[in-house]
Amino acid sequence: MGASFAFEDASAAPLPASDTVVELSLASLNKPEQVLIDMVNLYPNVRSLDISFTCVTGVAIKHFVNMGIKQLKVNECGRLGPDAVEFARGKGVEVQFNFPSRSSNASFRDRVFPGGYGY
Repeated sequence: MGASFAFEDASAAPLPASDTVVELSLASLNKPEQVLIDMVNLYPNVRSLDISFTCVTGVAIKHFVNMGIKQLKVNECGRLGPDAVEFARGKGVEVQFNFPSRSSNASFRDRVFPGGYGY
């Protein structure tokens, strides 16, 4: 069984490459698109990728689909168009996608816990 891995701040240290990572989350990582692509390339067996709240475009989506990604989360990606999502779905990729919220200045807390904390 493969491993899962999530990055919180990739600028802190060099990233370890691995053939065993099959699930990867780069969600909310504020890095240029090419850096995200380079990071995912370190994990050639990734099949499930979460890049929600990032700056990816259709260029990255096409690259990830060609790598063999089978599940893709791209929620709240402001530079991603529905054509890239349809491309991925047309290639058999399960894609979770929604358009960015109207409020572009929502905090991370408000995006993750939109209903508040329930106090």
